[in-house]
Amino acid sequence: SMWYQRRVRERGADVRGGYLGREELMWSLLRNTSYPDNEIYYRVLSASSNMDHIHRLLRGSLEQNWVPLQNKYDILNSVSTYHPTLAMEFFMDNYETYFNMYGDTQFNFSNILKVVIGNLKTKEDLDRAIEFFEDKNLGSGKRTFSVVVEEVRGALAWQECCEAEMKEYLTHLGY
Repeated sequence: SMWYQRRVRERGADVRGGYLGREELMWSLLRNTSYPDNEIYYRVLSASSNMDHIHRLLRGSLEQNWVPLQNKYDILNSVSTYHPTLAMEFFMDNYETYFNMYGDTQFNFSNILKVVIGNLKTKEDLDRAIEFFEDKNLGSGKRTFSVVVEEVRGALAWQECCEAEMKEYLTHLGY
């Protein structure tokens, strides 16, 4: 986008000329700016296809002070948009850490559950999440978890029954 290119130029680099390493540039900018100015950089990195970068970003979200405590979940939520299974696995692996940070705050913990579980794309991932969370203390997120599981089940059922017909219909319309 124009905004992105302007921001990059302001920081003294141009990703259009030669191989500059866009993701390395984003890492540098993430480390050298503070929240909320660095939000665009971790969001760009969340879309990376480089799994080493994604793992580094997720680990850093807990270990580094790129964002204030009340916003650390935002990196996990951002990653879950592009890599839902990976984000869910990271969340499950670090469940106690996230619960200790946000379990008593309804908005934040519910938001994590809604986004991370809500972005799941397969029945297998949803089943794994349900199995994992069935014996966990969900604190303020218990109701949200139940609701989002039903939403994902509905979306998966719709995909199973109707996605092919919808694609055919949209193709017929020229989309």
